[in-house]
Order: sequence, then C-alpha cells, then structure tokens
Amino acid sequence: SKVTVDSMVRVEAKTADGKKYMGFIDAATGRVVIEPDRYIAFNRSIAGKGFNFTKDGYIIAHMADKVVMINKTGQVILDNGYKALGFYNDCRILKAANAEWKVGIIDYQGNVLEPFVHNSFQSKSLSKAANRISKEKGGVKVEIW
Repeated sequence: SKVTVDSMVRVEAKTADGKKYMGFIDAATGRVVIEPDRYIAFNRSIAGKGFNFTKDGYIIAHMADKVVMINKTGQVILDNGYKALGFYNDCRILKAANAEWKVGIIDYQGNVLEPFVHNSFQSKSLSKAANRISKEKGGVKVEIW
C-alpha cells in the first residue's frame, strides 16, 4: 500500500530473517531519502492524516529498542533512549516515556519541561502540566501539521 507524504512515498523492506522496516523515497525521482533499514514504524499525525511530517519537517520513528525524532532527510534530531514519543497537540513540545515507562514533557532539543513522574500519556496530571507549559510559552497555539 503506497502512502505518499510530503512528496515522498513510504516504502517497506523485509530482511532475510523476515523483519520489516520502513523508509521514504522521493516520489518524483525514486531516490531513497530515508533508508528502510532501521525504522519499524512511524507515528501517525494527531489529526489522523497518516504518516505526516510536521510543518517543520519532523516525524517520530520507532526502532526495535527505542523511539527517536528525525527530519525529512533522515537525520536523527532527538535520541535519548525514549520508549515512546508523541507530539503534544499543536504545541512544539513532546510527551515522552523514559526507560521505566514514566512520562514527562520535553522540547525538541530534549530539555525536560515536566519531570518523568506521570503514569501515562493520557494522565490528567500530564494534561495539566502541558497546559501550564503552554501558558508559560505564551499560550499561542502553533499549527504543526
């Protein structure tokens, strides 16, 4: 199934031992942009539009043992050994789960804005913290998709 994202086509490749990896090729030229050799999945956008990159050109990519944020060229932007990452609504912050599956909030540089003390991405305490952080940053909603 072809999925086109920002003029790139998501592709899948299987290794000899049957493992499946995903990457992206340029739809116009067929040039490989992100090799399908290490990412097992990409996060879907909040709006449910498929595997979208943010307007800034970032996507969350899952590896076998961790989750990272990469840009449209495949460069890893954020890699702190997180077990899960998610863009937080329409702010430029991320919810993140550490190795112990405790959840906190970070910015795109990995700076901790809310400590890793919450139990889930859906916890009310995390939502309250995100609202506080949003207000501290000026309360302006940013369209990231």
